[in-house]
Amino acid sequence: EAGFILYPTSYPETGCVTLMKAMSAGALPITSRYQDSTLPELTKTFDLGPQTPLSLDDEVAWKDTYVNSVIDSVAKAFRGDPTIAAKKELMIATSRERFAWRGVARLWADNF
Repeated sequence: EAGFILYPTSYPETGCVTLMKAMSAGALPITSRYQDSTLPELTKTFDLGPQTPLSLDDEVAWKDTYVNSVIDSVAKAFRGDPTIAAKKELMIATSRERFAWRGVARLWADNF
């Protein structure tokens, strides 16, 4: 029932099952878009976090931008902004296809 999943990480991970499950269940991601991780590829256009990815060189200033992204997204959802609902609906359908075994198997078959 959560509307969002907050994921401000600076960890260079190669995947995040928690994020995949949350997106498939309808929680819109608000991430750090950390470029040394899989986040930008994983969340694609569904990420409501700051457009400027987290930079460890300017982490303190970036945190304010992140908090503002969270506040803005929650306020839009609270007001019933139709762009939030539309993004969520498309994300659920896309994620359930993309992260399900059949989607992964098709991707592997096409690329390997």
